[in-house]
Amino acid sequence: MKTLVTGACGLVGSAVVRELLDRGNSVTATDLDVKDNHRVVASLQVHAATTSGSLDVRWCDLTTASASSQLVATTQPEAVVHLAALIPPFCYARPQLARAVNVDATRHLVDACLASQASPRFALASSIAVYGSRNPHSQNDLLNESTPRRPNDLYGGHKCEAEDILTASALDWVILRLGGVISAGQTFDLNPDLIAFAAALPGDGRLQSVAVGDVARAFASALTTDRSREVYLVGGDPSHRLRQEELAERTAAAVGMVGGMPPARPGDPAQDAEWFATDWMDTTRAQQVLDYQRITFDESLAQARAYSGRRRPLLRVLAPLANLALRLRSPYRGWPGKYADPWGVVAARWGARARTHLSPTALGPTALRCRLPIDRSRWLTEDQSGVSLRDRRLLCGVGVGHSRHPGRAAAEPESDALTVLKTRAEELSRVIIEWARDRGEIGPGDIPSSGRFSVEWAPFPVEWAPFPVEWARAAAPPGPVAHF
Repeated sequence: MKTLVTGACGLVGSAVVRELLDRGNSVTATDLDVKDNHRVVASLQVHAATTSGSLDVRWCDLTTASASSQLVATTQPEAVVHLAALIPPFCYARPQLARAVNVDATRHLVDACLASQASPRFALASSIAVYGSRNPHSQNDLLNESTPRRPNDLYGGHKCEAEDILTASALDWVILRLGGVISAGQTFDLNPDLIAFAAALPGDGRLQSVAVGDVARAFASALTTDRSREVYLVGGDPSHRLRQEELAERTAAAVGMVGGMPPARPGDPAQDAEWFATDWMDTTRAQQVLDYQRITFDESLAQARAYSGRRRPLLRVLAPLANLALRLRSPYRGWPGKYADPWGVVAARWGARARTHLSPTALGPTALRCRLPIDRSRWLTEDQSGVSLRDRRLLCGVGVGHSRHPGRAAAEPESDALTVLKTRAEELSRVIIEWARDRGEIGPGDIPSSGRFSVEWAPFPVEWAPFPVEWARAAAPPGPVAHF
């Protein structure tokens, strides 16, 4: 089968290329023409020589429509595996580039495939980020294909858009929503942004990892299954259902860094929106159709031990120093409180736009509010135009309007001022939604056209708004709605 793989030099991409070559495919691998990718391609070419498949490498920037069209027109693939993406935390630092890569490139590639005579099957790499924050204290069910999409960050929103672009097309498609992909070599990735990002996540957050080799098998199977035009959740077997802190500690210990990981902060059980978008999954359907799960978590650890090889004794000696260094460089050093605040860390390190995406199709009760970049600590400490601390806490989701506290909401009746503020919040939400529609941030079907907006959907009046003031300035029409 002639198969085009985008993002072919990445962690998942290179594994998918190898798996397809092993199965005898004629693979066109495409990625950006940068130095690091040339090293990956050299390795892939060596592997291709040992298989019955063939490898063609094309350097291409898929963010331009013409480049995507030319790539598909000249290669005429029978199948496409679209893996190119800008992932967290890097997408938070460069939101415009992230949109170009995660959304625009998908649209360009889908359009190019629609124009192709080959009419290829299109396998899209999505993410469980589409489900949004998951608080294990209040949401203890397993994610599945029918769980409503409620993204609350830029990346999850982008993946929802990419899914919608593909499913609205006439192509034959398969969508794989991936869990936490792991490989042996990841342990030695010392990128400071990745380290800070991992340290910011709640230690008791649930995560289902999956070995990169299993992910590659899932994509290869997705190209040939007769159960297309479906979404599958791709995670490892039940042995991969872990807590964030457990994953970090066991992986570090496997390579010799016993005791090298400092304790992680737990998440706040009372704040559903302040968790990250990871959770355990029901992969039964994906395993039945794709038959991809081979590597248990213990086997992944064994691979990590083998990869570290002779470095393990040295790493064991260095573990206490690593622990100290991680403590000193922790994103929570000097941070108030006792709970993890991943979105606060993201905003402080990479900017508040990480939570500004407004486009997912299935809005939950708090989805739109949570998609705005709320600076919660500032929100709860600064004087906000005479709004009482109690009322600010209620509007912030600690009381009234928050599904976790119906009893408290009933026990503490709203003040007149709070009722007025919530009404104004609903009015402003309509203004911002229309503004977002005009910018193309949300589509005409993303938000119901009939019925009242619930209070939980609403952003807040601009003089105490937890979103950038320039958003409200751009959104607000002349008149009293925003009260400048």
